[in-house]
Amino acid sequence: MGVLADFWSGLPKELQAVFAISVFLYVGSTLLQIVVLGWNLFAVTAMNALNGCLTGTPSACIPWQEGIYVLGINFADYWTITIIVILVPIALFAIKWYSFMFGQVHQS
Repeated sequence: MGVLADFWSGLPKELQAVFAISVFLYVGSTLLQIVVLGWNLFAVTAMNALNGCLTGTPSACIPWQEGIYVLGINFADYWTITIIVILVPIALFAIKWYSFMFGQVHQS
């Protein structure tokens, strides 16, 4: 671990920040995929066992979920998480910056 700590301390702060954000995004995406897998293994398999899917009635089978969908957006997708984490702060900064700039124009 000492070699890894020495390597980490030798990296510029910008690269450390990019690496930390990427690890955060991948860990979040992985955790959400684990939740989806758990749902598929336990809930969907149990429902399929109860409704007769395993006895040879394929029309009764419930397919496995591919993600966590809200209003048609898959929130377990890596790129959706990236857009939320990156674009929301940019939008908030833009709103604050524009309000500051327009506030300066009206005061003069």
